[in-house]
Amino acid sequence: MKIIDAIFFKKITPGDLWNIDRAKGTVAGGGGQTYINLAIDEDKLIEFLEYGDHIPKTSDHMLRNIITINADTIGQPLKISDIEFDPRQDRNDYKLSNQAIHKNRHHAWSNTENGFPVIPTGAVGAASVTNVDYLQIYIIRTTDGEYHAGYIDSSVMPTTWPKGVGLEEMFTGNRTDVIFFDHDDTDIPREVEEILEELRNTPNVLLYGPPGTGKTFAMQWLWEHLKQPAKKALIFKHDFSNPFELIDIESPLKFFQGDNRLEWLTFHQNLSYEEFVIGKQMEPVAGGFTLVPKLGTLMDLAVSIDPKGQYKRGILFIDELNRGNVSRIFGQVLTFLDADKRKVDENGYDNSMKLPIPLPELKINADKTEEVILMDGNKFQLPYPYYFPFPIYIIASMNSVDRAVAPLDTALARRFKKIEFAPSYEFIERHFEIDTSTIDLTKPKSWDSKVSAYLLLKRVNDFIADMLGKEFELGHSYILDVGNASNEKDGFKRLASSWEGLIMPQLFERFANKESQLYKFLKIEDAISDSSVSGFYPYTYRERDGHTLQVIEMVKLKNVDSDKVAEIMRFLAK
Repeated sequence: MKIIDAIFFKKITPGDLWNIDRAKGTVAGGGGQTYINLAIDEDKLIEFLEYGDHIPKTSDHMLRNIITINADTIGQPLKISDIEFDPRQDRNDYKLSNQAIHKNRHHAWSNTENGFPVIPTGAVGAASVTNVDYLQIYIIRTTDGEYHAGYIDSSVMPTTWPKGVGLEEMFTGNRTDVIFFDHDDTDIPREVEEILEELRNTPNVLLYGPPGTGKTFAMQWLWEHLKQPAKKALIFKHDFSNPFELIDIESPLKFFQGDNRLEWLTFHQNLSYEEFVIGKQMEPVAGGFTLVPKLGTLMDLAVSIDPKGQYKRGILFIDELNRGNVSRIFGQVLTFLDADKRKVDENGYDNSMKLPIPLPELKINADKTEEVILMDGNKFQLPYPYYFPFPIYIIASMNSVDRAVAPLDTALARRFKKIEFAPSYEFIERHFEIDTSTIDLTKPKSWDSKVSAYLLLKRVNDFIADMLGKEFELGHSYILDVGNASNEKDGFKRLASSWEGLIMPQLFERFANKESQLYKFLKIEDAISDSSVSGFYPYTYRERDGHTLQVIEMVKLKNVDSDKVAEIMRFLAK
């Protein structure tokens, strides 16, 4: 399967065809122009020719490259030859070299081999070439770096070509450009893939782990991509009249894309059952006010997909799940998070074990409830009895380190499939492009800012895990900013900023009652005897009346000479 990622196309003008199709000697002085001029955006053209051979053109006024690609002929894969894109001297555009009939015109644009149009009999100049109003050549590039050349002579896009993917651009405007097709959504982060896989088996997943391990990032990634329709790929076929086919991209995202309603909540201590499930809202009536039932986020989500709702499924994202009073927030609806209590099963078939949701807040009128207010302000009567629909999914997160809140309610916890997010050194290695086998741990001076950041986080987490437990470790996101540095000096500056602004505050919080262990980790006494840092190390003990106090004095790294910051960070990392 050949996925198309770009198409170059060029309208052939009467002048183009006159220049390349006339016989040698037709005009005085020789065969005339043998190339096709390309007045096209240079950056786009260079990007399109990514897989070609680049040879410097020393005579070019801009020292550009001659770029040659190897392309076969659409519909005739055995007819292959080179196509040369040559910078035009003293001009900012390019030309397709050697395209005259007596030169090396590509097979795809040959009259004898492929039926490419020729100048009319008796033509004496470009003005008498009247048969190329809609002729254009094009080259398809596939994701594996292959090129395929062809042409089309039509004022409109063929009915057999897929619509709505961008091919229409070839038949509008000046009909000369490059189209690039975006396939980025096929690159799904590993953590997100795991979430999607679990959601196929259970409607509720819980992401848990220390802060900075990518839980919220994974949820945000899904939030953005699940709002988009399922992606399709444009496929190349060796068929002259119909070289394109549109197919679905096989992706874990595919099942969950399309007709989704997404909601995002961050739980907190003041969030209530009334806001989440069902509450009351005041409405004015003659002589005063009355209380009218209003659906909260979860029930409003359910109603919007069942019955006869406008969405295929609902997906609720809950950040900081354990920061709310989850027993009170969910109330009796907690039972209906179980898939086997819902109206239908995962295949859409009626569930014989379904249970109706008790709705003591609502008055019942025969087979319907009283009117309730929806989140959009409209009113609706729920069918009675009301069963919780299956296609509602909950993706929640919580920080395992957070002891400031009560542990997650046991009844709620067992209704979620848990996915652990731990500090990922493998992710850092990929992100920083670090080969750990080449790190010489005996030579800290050889460590650049990325290696130093990697080793520092490992040392921090080993210390935390040993003293407090793995759930108190720090995530890899705490040091990722180092990868944005423009140079090594900037890299160590960013590492120092992450250390002081993100990592140290977490250490002081975790070791609030164990300062002596933290001071040992900071290697204050070791620094005194280490000549490489002793003169400028920013952490020392306070002195008073000739006595050393177990109180740390700190100098901000921003006040330390930038040349010394690298030595300090390496010292802390080793």
